[in-house]
Order: sequence, then structure tokens, then C-alpha cells
Amino acid sequence: MSTTTDTYVRARIDTNTKERAASALESMGLSVSDAIRLLMLRIADEHRQG
Repeated sequence: MSTTTDTYVRARIDTNTKERAASALESMGLSVSDAIRLLMLRIADEHRQG
């Protein structure tokens, strides 16, 4: 049986970009965490396939 644990990811980005991205993501029903999770999953999946 495997268990999933969360890992924290920290990134530095300028405030203006973060605020604009968070606003755009909110209009799509996503959080910044959701977007980072999607990006990381896509990278991992493409690396595995390539």
C-alpha cells in the first residue's frame, strides 16, 4: 500500500506577475497551487514519455 504525502515548493517571482497570474487563474477556477501542480504533472508525464 502506498501513501501520498505533500511536498512544499517555493518559488520567487515578482509581486505584479504573481498577482496578475493569480487573478487570471481565479477566473479559470484555479489556484496558484493548482497551476503549479498541473505544470509539474505535465513535465513529469512528458519526461516519462520522451
